[in-house]
Amino acid sequence: MIELLERQKKLTANQWKLICTANVADLLDFFDLFLIGYVTAALTKEWSLTYGQGGAILLASGLGAVPGAFIGGWLGDRIGRRTIFMWSARSRSRPASWCLRRARTR
Repeated sequence: MIELLERQKKLTANQWKLICTANVADLLDFFDLFLIGYVTAALTKEWSLTYGQGGAILLASGLGAVPGAFIGGWLGDRIGRRTIFMWSARSRSRPASWCLRRARTR
């Protein structure tokens, strides 16, 4: 299989789709870790947080990602990656949609 890929002159449409999908998934996976820094900076002033409290929020975000990745990977192997991905997407979208509806009613 590797020999076939090495002899291939250009990528097929399916290979490009796979590359693009992997890049978008990677972007979405790490977006929350990048975003938390900006959110914490904005909330520090508004909520009168100390630098230590802001740092604790950032630390909890980073430390929570590690066990979440291990547990999610283990469950993906046991139950199926698609099932875990869909469960993860649903569990993240419900609170976000609730917050959006709540913000619109104010």
